[in-house]
Amino acid sequence: MKFVTSKDIEAPQDHVFRALSDFTAFERQALRQGIDIIRTGQDAQAGPNIAWQVKFTYRNRPWTIDAGVAAFDPPSGYQITGAGNGTAFSATVDLMSLSRSITRLTFTIDLVPQTMAMRLVVQSLRLMQGNLQARLDKRIARLAGDVEARWRARS
Repeated sequence: MKFVTSKDIEAPQDHVFRALSDFTAFERQALRQGIDIIRTGQDAQAGPNIAWQVKFTYRNRPWTIDAGVAAFDPPSGYQITGAGNGTAFSATVDLMSLSRSITRLTFTIDLVPQTMAMRLVVQSLRLMQGNLQARLDKRIARLAGDVEARWRARS
């Protein structure tokens, strides 16, 4: 199951990449939402050696996911892959400079069930795909707005 969304951000590509690769800020945000996240990678800075163990509850079921940065290509983007509870996933952030002050963000999530139980969960998610896509679009738009606002405040 794949979700893809794109958003144009009025900020230079380097600034957008720095903002979107601030994994410490994303970790703090996850903690505020009640998600337990532990950095298990060796690297303290953003890069290919960062990994996490993520624990959360979804539909009254505990989930544990081990994830890590699989590819890190500044300022073009990065990919995070992970697995847990019978599923594998890949999240990709691609950045393309459209001009000196506009960057296109393309965010892709791909879920791959690995067990029969997870196939049933993913099938139920397919029934809600339109709603989930709208929620993802809204979150990416809000993230893009935050990056633009930080760029404007800096300039």
